Parts: sequence; C-alpha cells; structure tokens
Amino acid sequence: NGGTVDVNAMEAMLGVPVVPISASKNEGVDELVRHAVHIARYQERPQRQDFCGYFAEKVLEMLSFKKCFLSADGIGLTDSEGIMATDVNTAKLDHIILHRADKVYLLADSTKIGRRSFVQYATLDDIDTIITDKALDDSSIQEFRKHAIDLELV
Repeated sequence: NGGTVDVNAMEAMLGVPVVPISASKNEGVDELVRHAVHIARYQERPQRQDFCGYFAEKVLEMLSFKKCFLSADGIGLTDSEGIMATDVNTAKLDHIILHRADKVYLLADSTKIGRRSFVQYATLDDIDTIITDKALDDSSIQEFRKHAIDLELV
C-alpha cells in the first residue's frame, strides 16, 4: 500500500508469516505463492485422500462437469434430510460440484438409505441417478421415483 511495515513485528503480533508485497515493483509475489501453497497443504486430508478448504472450493467453482459421481454417508427420504455427509468440508465440496454438473450420480450402498448423518449438502431433487445394490427396499424405490430419480441396481 506504499507504506512500510516492520515484518518481524507484524509476524510476532499476528502469529503467522507476513509477506511484504510491493505492487509497484512486483516484489514479494513469489514468496506469497510459496506461502499460499504451504497453507493449501494444511487443507490436505490424507485419510480421505482429498483436499478441502478455500483453495479447493475456488478451483471447483471455476469448473464445469458433464457428469459427477458423489457418495453420501446418509440418504434421508425427506427433503429436510436429503443427501448427507459426516463433515462440513466434504458437504461444501460436494454441494459445489453437484451444482456445476449437468448430471449428478449418487453412489451408495443400500445401508446408507434412511440413515441420517451430520450435514445435508443436497436434496433428492438434486440427484439424477442413484447407483446402489439390489437390497434396496420397495418403499425407498417408490420414494426415489417420486423425485424422478433414475435407479441403477447392481
């Protein structure tokens, strides 16, 4: 912003690395990128083999998909329950992806149907096709058909 900053004092006060950037001289940008990549690494979730957080959301918001294949931790048969995940980060990413896709496929074994989970990320009307096993009960089949969801029983 044209002013001067005591980087050490700012880092001590904020408790995070501070990257001075000079817009007029284009200085500090490489350092900022290195810090951004470092921050993004902390959003990696190895146990789930995915990424989450601000950077992942922004990238997904720029993409379009012909088809997306999602999973769920719970599938409620009412609109107030809908398609659910166990954590907010997964729900946010799934919500972004399904709204960027032409066709939405939900992959879930029949034990997930009727099960509640922590956070809803979609309604039944957001889903085009559910791919599940042949153990799916008749009442669930009828409910999905009411929402014009195609079923593939495998």
